[in-house]
Formats: sequence, structure tokens, C-alpha cells
Amino acid sequence: FEALNARGTPLSATDLVKNLLFMRADRENANAEALYDVHWKRFDDAKDWWREVVGVGHAQRAREDVLMGNWLVAETGRTVNISRLYSEFRQWLEGDVREVEVALSQLSGYADAYEQMEGRISGASDREAEAFATIRSLGIMAATPLVLWLLVQREDKLDPSERELAIRAIESFVVRRMATKLQTRAYNQVFVDVLAKAQGADQSAGKAVISALKAGPNGYAWPDTTQLKEAFRTGRYYGAGGINRRRLALLLGAIDARLQAAAAKSEPLTIDYSGLTVEHVIPQKWRAHWPVTLDDEAERIRGEHRREARVHCIGNLTLVTGSLNPSLSNDPWKAKRAQLKEHSHLKLNALLCENDTWDEDAIEERGEWLAGQLSEVWPGPEADRWG
Repeated sequence: FEALNARGTPLSATDLVKNLLFMRADRENANAEALYDVHWKRFDDAKDWWREVVGVGHAQRAREDVLMGNWLVAETGRTVNISRLYSEFRQWLEGDVREVEVALSQLSGYADAYEQMEGRISGASDREAEAFATIRSLGIMAATPLVLWLLVQREDKLDPSERELAIRAIESFVVRRMATKLQTRAYNQVFVDVLAKAQGADQSAGKAVISALKAGPNGYAWPDTTQLKEAFRTGRYYGAGGINRRRLALLLGAIDARLQAAAAKSEPLTIDYSGLTVEHVIPQKWRAHWPVTLDDEAERIRGEHRREARVHCIGNLTLVTGSLNPSLSNDPWKAKRAQLKEHSHLKLNALLCENDTWDEDAIEERGEWLAGQLSEVWPGPEADRWG
């Protein structure tokens, strides 16, 4: 009967955890009703939100199960099999000596932190909220236990400004690895390793997180700006072997937002970069519309090979509205440049239009420039700010 409710419906992992905790409260002669009102009622009052399924693919779970799993990871300092959440939790709780009131109080603190991460309640700084939104948009759920653990630390143990710096370092780590197309397969272990370093450190937890990220946890490096520039100069970023268009919009949009913020004389704009489309400057069908015209056949063939290798580089990509994209697609640079000047409000495109010509050299140069701009938004491990 442990796994079924009164109507014979299977209970969720969180329902089972709840039963286990309050059975223990009864054994300890604790005031279960008071503990429920203070620490658990929140989950039942906002049941629709807590039971909403989040994540993608095999990682899809109800928010309450996500919270329970992340709490368990943070408390045990090891990865947890989320599909066996209840049995893992039961094993941990049976071997834990803390009183159930303490456990429920800690769970309530983690629930507050999780709601802060999701933007449902206040408590995080504006910059932390931006970092959370970025990490969430990338789907990097593996970083959640570490972030939650940082959020539940008392101010006398972790200064808020240092906590913010650690969270920004986590954001930079995942964004720069995405931007250089590095794998995410073992991220669960990577962030558990960082968490263990922070929990066992003699220094401040925030500094310990940054030190662990700089050291390349579990062999996963935090790419520096030189690596980012090399990737952006010649790497393929569109289509097969690239990154998806939503992530391209995230990177290019972040660069434009920085340029917009720096343009003190311009009117402030609110731009939904996720609603823009990715546009190739040299078109994908360049052979028909932007042919390489060289008299020497060998030189022409070499030029065509180079163009084919550069057309999907990030230096050849920009953002435009969906309505502008079709009218631009195969136009020569002179016509495309005129259209961008007339219709686009992006600083990214205004700077692009400063080029009188557009070719493979310009693509490589712009790729390195984009990497430099991105390093201002998400500084690399070599940046002075990390200490």
C-alpha cells in the first residue's frame, strides 16, 4: 500500500518521500501537523506548479521530483539515479541522524531557493536571475544542486556578492562550453565534483566554486578567450555539426544587448532576441547567387572550398526578423546591406553594415570580434573578476 493512494493510483516519488518523512515524524513524537503547515503545505497549495513537468527528453520530471532529487544530491554530495529517487531517498534518510524537523526545515530552504531560480519568488539578485534564465534556456539541469546549495547558504557563511560571482562563473562555464561545442554528457558528475570541493573547502564557498571550475572538474575545461576566438574564426555553427538556432540567437542576442546597453545616445529598446531568425550574410545557396568569380580555375576551386567552409561560420551569421529574412536571403551584399540599414534596429547589424565588402576574410575577422564581445558578456577563466 506504500506506493498507492486511497483510490489505488500510483504515488509520485515526492508523495512517497512525504509519507516517509511524516511517518518518521510520528516515530519521533514530533508535531506532524505543525511541521506540515510550516514546511510542506506550500507544495499542496501550489500543486499545479510543483507538479508541472519540466525538462526535456528522458530528464522530464515534475518540479517537486526535481527539487527532491537536487536536495538529495546536495545533501549526499553524489549523483542520484532520479528514476530511483524514492529508494535512494529512503536509503539516505534511514542512515541519517538528523531530526525530521531539521530535514523538513532544510527542504523548505531548498524549495525557496528553487523558486528563486525559477523566478517565482524574490531573493536572487538581478544578475543572478539573468544567470538562472540563461542556464535554464540551455537545459543544464545538472548545475541545479550546486546553485541551490549556494542559495541556501547563510549570509554569515557566504557573502551575497561572492555568491553572485560564483553563480556567474557557473553561467560562464556552461555558456562558453556550449559556444565552443564541448560535450555535456558527464555534467552531473562535473557539478557534483564542484559541489564537493565547495562543501569541503577551507576558503569561502564562492571562491571554492570558481577555483574548482578553473581547474577543469572531471576533465571538463572552462574555455578561455583564445579558444573561443579560434572556434568562432573557422568553426561550423549552423546546421550539421553546429549548434541549434535557439542557442545561436542566445549568443548573438547577448552580444547585441551589450552593444545596445553601451550606446548611451540611443533610445533604450526591448528586443525579444528569441523571436528573431538566423540569417546567413553569404547565402547558403551561394553557388547560384554569390559565385566565386576567379579566372584561374585552380584559384577558383580553392576559393569555392574556402567559401563552403566559411558560409556556416558564426561570423557569417546575424539576426533579423522573420519577415525580413526571406527578402534578404539571396541578395548580393550591396542590396542586403541596404535592407539591413533600413529595417534592422540591431547594433549588431549596424556594425556589420560598416563593411563595404563581404567575403571569407571578413567572416573570420567578425568571428574573432564576436568571440571578444561574448567574452565581455561571459568572461573566461582568465578574467580578473574571478580573483
